[in-house]
Amino acid sequence: MVPRKVNHIHQSLFEANVTIEEVNIALDDMANEKLERIDGIPCEFYKATWDFIGYPILNLYKEVITQ
Repeated sequence: MVPRKVNHIHQSLFEANVTIEEVNIALDDMANEKLERIDGIPCEFYKATWDFIGYPILNLYKEVITQ
């Protein structure tokens, strides 16, 4: 069961400053040829286009988190 509230430990993880290096590592760890993600886009797309879309996506994430 998913908790309805975020505890202070998880909240601090969400508020942490995510770096492009951390996202690169996570992206490299993602398995290819798996089912599409919740957004409908396979991870191969992100891997193939990350040099172009990485910073805009990271900046969007940071903006959403800080609102």
